[in-house]
Amino acid sequence: MTFKAYRAAPFNHAHENRIFNQLHDILFAHWGEQDEPLHLLGNFYIDGAEIDALILKRNAIIVIDFKDYGGRLNFSENNKWTIDGNTVRGGNKTNPYQQIRDNRFKLLNYLDCRVQFQSSPNLGHIAGLCLFHQVVNFDESTLPHNISRWFHVSDINSAIRTVDAVVSPSINMSNTDINAVIS
Repeated sequence: MTFKAYRAAPFNHAHENRIFNQLHDILFAHWGEQDEPLHLLGNFYIDGAEIDALILKRNAIIVIDFKDYGGRLNFSENNKWTIDGNTVRGGNKTNPYQQIRDNRFKLLNYLDCRVQFQSSPNLGHIAGLCLFHQVVNFDESTLPHNISRWFHVSDINSAIRTVDAVVSPSINMSNTDINAVIS
């Protein structure tokens, strides 16, 4: 089995525990017997930032934030996000994009300072994923090009396709590298 999951502690909110469990189950069903490793880490802190989830593959590091909304998503880089007139919160940031961007850079700095990699992955290729519990309607082609290269939006129904699609040849981690990140 090449799928493994770790959760530092249960989340403080039931909906976060439910989506983590659901993500675990669908990743296990898809990657449980594949040759390539996939690790799911949940509910941990990096330099004061709460990370809902992190996926590690040989060719990807994906920072994930869970959102419990559904409907038509209006994305903005610098302003509030809305779904059907409701504001989609981004923690203490203006929107989820800014929250995930900041968490991505905190993870990048943390790994750069504390993990000795064998393979020298380009940590600038760490991806971000805003994962919605409910079905969202969003056209990723509307993302600015410089953002769409690393930032993704998906709902739980499309999580497998999204996680499978997020790759970077500049990551290319060994098992030793993956284990160093986990530890």
